[in-house]
Amino acid sequence: MSSVRRTNWPLASEIFGCPHCRAHYGIIRRQTSPGFLPTCEHCGQEFLSRDRGEWLVYERADALT
Repeated sequence: MSSVRRTNWPLASEIFGCPHCRAHYGIIRRQTSPGFLPTCEHCGQEFLSRDRGEWLVYERADALT
């Protein structure tokens, strides 16, 4: 998966660290499913896909700048 910024998504407001390899991600909350299961781009660790009724999308922190 590429670390290219997806410009049609809102900016991430939360930072998350992969519990396995510690890669940093920004979390983007959405009302609709992104259509894929979130996993770490570095180690493949699966991430939580929903929280408080919102879908979570993880984007590498280095791609946010």
